[in-house]
Amino acid sequence: MVPPGDRASARDVFVRNLKVASADAERAGLTLLPEPLFDCYHVGRVGSDVIARLEGLLAIVRPVQIAAMPSRAESDRGDLDYRAVFAAIGRLTYSGWTSCEYKAAEPTADALTCTRALDG
Repeated sequence: MVPPGDRASARDVFVRNLKVASADAERAGLTLLPEPLFDCYHVGRVGSDVIARLEGLLAIVRPVQIAAMPSRAESDRGDLDYRAVFAAIGRLTYSGWTSCEYKAAEPTADALTCTRALDG
């Protein structure tokens, strides 16, 4: 799996945009296997509307990955409203995994408790 990223976080990132990667694969007669990761942090870092992009790509992505934006700390802090993200995920009837990849600012058990609280 080659997850999309952003140049601010990783200068040598190969895939920068899921929509472009999906279109490239379709033109080549390929499918994206395994289903690509939707990384809310990287989508937000490049200035995209995370919820709008998620709504447009949720049918082709698994899992959804979360981290605070721009700090990449636990998801209950930062500029990205994960309550709204989780509400959109619920509205879109997503049944895949949601994963956390963050730079810990507190013990893991505390961070996961805060993240669970975001999912109403």
